[in-house]
Order: sequence, then C-alpha cells, then structure tokens
Amino acid sequence: MKLKNLTLFDNRLSWSIPAEIGMLSELEALCAGGNQDIDGEIPAEIENCRNLQVLGLADTKISGGLPRTIGRLQKLQVLSLYTTMLSGKIPADIGNCSELVDVYLYVNSLSGSLPPEIGKLQKLQNLLVWRNNLAGSIPEQIGSCKSLTVLDLSLNFFSGTIPQSIGNLTNLEEVMLSSNNISDSIPAVLSSATRLTQFQIDNNQISGSIPPELGLLQHLQIFFAWDNKLAGSIPTALSSCQSLQAFDLSRNSLTGSLPPDNFRRRGGLGSNPTIPKKSAFIHAMFNGFDEPHRSADEADRENKVIYGVPVATWLMHSNQPLNAILLTEVLGISVVVREWEAREEVVGAAMIKDVVGRLLSAEEGVEIRKRTEKVSVALKKSMEEGGDLCRELDDFIAHITR
Repeated sequence: MKLKNLTLFDNRLSWSIPAEIGMLSELEALCAGGNQDIDGEIPAEIENCRNLQVLGLADTKISGGLPRTIGRLQKLQVLSLYTTMLSGKIPADIGNCSELVDVYLYVNSLSGSLPPEIGKLQKLQNLLVWRNNLAGSIPEQIGSCKSLTVLDLSLNFFSGTIPQSIGNLTNLEEVMLSSNNISDSIPAVLSSATRLTQFQIDNNQISGSIPPELGLLQHLQIFFAWDNKLAGSIPTALSSCQSLQAFDLSRNSLTGSLPPDNFRRRGGLGSNPTIPKKSAFIHAMFNGFDEPHRSADEADRENKVIYGVPVATWLMHSNQPLNAILLTEVLGISVVVREWEAREEVVGAAMIKDVVGRLLSAEEGVEIRKRTEKVSVALKKSMEEGGDLCRELDDFIAHITR
C-alpha cells in the first residue's frame, strides 16, 4: 500500500494503532491527535515506516513508553505526543532521528533523565517536555543543538546546574526551567543568546547574584526568577533591556534598590521617575486583579493565562469570588477547586485530583484549553502598541499627568 498521508485529527475515533502500521512503508505523516479514545501503545513496528516525517498523536490516550525503535525513523521531523498517557524513559535512540525539528512531549508521565544523545539533534528547534517526571541534570550536550529556539523543561524534577553550554545556543528565544530543583547560579554566558525573549527560572534553588551580562539581552521581554535564593543587588545593566515587559524577582534575598531607568517611561513623561514603563504597567494591571494579598503562586497562575495555560481557581479571600466568575463563567478558562461558601473547609486530595482530571479530560479539558488559547491571543494583542489595553493605559497616564 502506498498511503503517504493519514490525517484523522480532532474526531471521536476509538482505535489502537496496530502492529500492521509498519506495512505502510511509504507513510510520511500520521496525524491522529485530538481523538480522545485512541489508546494502546505505539507499536515497535513503526520503525518500518522509514519515510515517516510527522508522528502526531497528541491529546489521545496513547500509553506505554516511546519505543526504542523510534530511533530508526531517520526522516522524522515532528514528534507530537503531548497530553497523552505516555510513561517510561525518553530513549537514547531518539538521538538518531537526525532530522527532528519539533519535539512536543509535555504533560505526560515520562521519567528518567533527558538523554545526552539529544545533543546529536542539530536541526532541533523546539524541545517542550514540561510537566513530566523527568529528573537528573540538564545534559551539557544540550549546547550542541545549535538550531534550538524554544527549550521548556518546566514542572519536572531536574537538578544540578544550568549548563554552561547554553551559551552556545545563539538562536534561543525562550528558556523555561520553572519549578524544578535546579541550583547554583545563572550562567553569564546566557548573554550570548541575544535573541532571547523569555527566561523563566522561578521556583528553583538558584543562588548567587544576577549576572550584569543579562543586560545585553535587548529582546528580553519576560524574566521570572521568583522563589529562588538569589542575593546581591539588581544590576543596573538590566536597564538596557529595552523590551522588558514582565520582571518578577519576588521571594529572593536581593538587596539594594531597583535601577532607576527601569521605572522611567521612555518617550515623554519628562523627568518623572515614578511612572513605570507602559508594558510593565500593563503586566501588573492584568496579573494583579486588584488583589493586595496575592501570593507568588497566584501570580504564576494568572501569568499562565497569558501563555494559554488553563488555571484552577481556589477561592480564599478578597475579591477572588468575582475573579472566579470572570474566569469560569464569563471566559470559561478555569475550573473551581472549592466554592467560596466552603472556604473554611479543607481541600482534600480527592477534590484536587478531580479538578486536575477535568482540566486534562477528554471533553471539558479540551474545550477549556481551546478557549484559553483564544483568550491568550486576545490578551497579547491588547497589550501590543495600539491594542485596547494599551490605549486605555495611555488615556489613564495622560489623565494623571496632565
């Protein structure tokens, strides 16, 4: 059979991939993501699909591990298996897939370490393995992936240091290492990644001072390093980060004062040093929800909306009930963990498990994720120069400075 393209995504198919898939030697693309009733394991016989370029089974119930035979798919360019039931280790054989460009393995139950053979993937651009059970150190060989633009290892159990070899990745645009057990200091060589727009290392064990070399990152828009062990002062060189929009260093041991240039609106408020840059002000307006007591966890949860990640709403105090109505009933991008009326009750493991299950579920979870992505796009657009939120802020600033 000379079938080259098998595209079945976003249906309600109930199917397990048969071993006979290996008979489709001409197959170039298998795209069946979004079918919540596709289950079973990826058969080892897939190695016989030697022309396969795209393997897309995201948002299904595919389980088991990645077969070692996947390393024989030397034409594979896209491996899209996010939000499934995959477990086990990422096989070292993946390093033999020399044409790989995109690896999407996030929101699974993968364990073990990130194999150093990943460094053999010279064409790899996107490596997203967040929210798994991966551990060990980030391999130094990652610095050999010279085409890498997005690296997301968040919400795992990685330890050790940020490898110095990250300075070799001059095409990097986004580095997300949040919520791991990474220690030691921020490598100054990161300044070589001059295209970097996002650097997120929050909720780790990172210590030392913030290297002034980060001021060379002219395109940096988001820098999150809250909940670490950083010390010393905030370097004045960060004032050179002209594109910075979101800057969060909460819950560290930093001393001194903020560099004054970070709080001067460029482009026409005279000598008033107290008005923040408009982009930072927009970020604060959205994430604050006008809550004076919001915690770092709340800030992180609200940040996720901007990046298209659904949230769980946990009502505790202040005007959170009103925020919950906005998120759940108006926008439809959240699930309530505990109702306001039951705020004095203890939230049990079963309740949390139920909410997480709903967010990752076949029907409700998929719809929530789709709506969240739409809200994310709209929010980002409104925050751009000329967007609705941007125009309203211009009017507000004009009013208070008239």
